[in-house]
Amino acid sequence: MRVLVTGAAGFLGSHVVELLVNSGYHVVAVDNLYSGTWENLVHLPRGQLVFVEADVSDWAMLWEKISHYMGPGDVEYIVHLAAIVNVMEVYENPRRALDVNVRGTLNILELARRLDVDRLVYASSVAVYGEPKYLPIDEDHPTDPANLYGETKLMGERLLWHYARDYGLHPVALRFFNIYGPRMRPGPYAGVVYKFITALLEKKSNQSYTVMVARQGTLYMSGMLQKQLLEHLEPAIAAQST
Repeated sequence: MRVLVTGAAGFLGSHVVELLVNSGYHVVAVDNLYSGTWENLVHLPRGQLVFVEADVSDWAMLWEKISHYMGPGDVEYIVHLAAIVNVMEVYENPRRALDVNVRGTLNILELARRLDVDRLVYASSVAVYGEPKYLPIDEDHPTDPANLYGETKLMGERLLWHYARDYGLHPVALRFFNIYGPRMRPGPYAGVVYKFITALLEKKSNQSYTVMVARQGTLYMSGMLQKQLLEHLEPAIAAQST
């Protein structure tokens, strides 16, 4: 059984690919290596992993490379994780952010349609909610993004629902909070946790960090997080991640 994963060489994507491969699945790993790195995947058995270097925002490149490996019915599921997630990078380069986060999501949805993929899991974000109207935030909380990053993720969700209605796709959007763990890169949100852990490991006792999680929650990259993502593909995978 094949699963296609975008953003596969990144922090979150590499963990998902690792779990799928270890669960016996064949993975088509798509990444343009903009922020991801091959070193995150190099330890995995090549017999179950095909790496495709492609940019999800470039439809011609994406279709040419993917169609070389597979046709309709050859892939069962897609996990779409590729995105520009750095809020400041989105702010400084909005055109690139829209190309990747919105056009890229449209391209993956179109890929799913052409390959007759039934189920697609999309990594959305808590940023779609904006400033909390109440706590704790639940799925019924109003969506009102406070920045362009959150808007691009909400636009991606809307594309999902249109493809579900018009083409019968069965998508699910998971609104992740800030995730941290092995293979992460320093960033404006997870950076505090990253620096805090790094300081502890390096025994920099003269540095002080206050980790605030009341307004912006954090989530450790663990078996539970992977289970939350992959249980939407099929229960057999989730059971093996516990």
